[in-house]
Amino acid sequence: MEQGLLKRLRTPQWARRPKTPAVRARTCVACRLTQPVETLVRYGASADGGVQTGAVGGRGAWICQSGDEAHDLLIGDGLRRGLRGRIAAAEIEQILIERQRQRNERG
Repeated sequence: MEQGLLKRLRTPQWARRPKTPAVRARTCVACRLTQPVETLVRYGASADGGVQTGAVGGRGAWICQSGDEAHDLLIGDGLRRGLRGRIAAAEIEQILIERQRQRNERG
């Protein structure tokens, strides 16, 4: 018999299913839900000790775009945990103000 046919006959059915494309998923540091990267915002610790959004090298934390204010209460602790304490209280306050402004613009 042909070598490929023998291998296929010995492979269990569950191993022969087609491969699905990988979905890049991250966990929100506030609500701890795993979501696709496209629905999250990344906050990264910059070299000067500040926090920047987007593709910043180094330690980062992901936050989902949930619109409720209960979610915002958990952001401060989540960012401190995700960035390992490398964030000032004033920066967390600035992030929360920015999220509130974006929420008001959306309606």
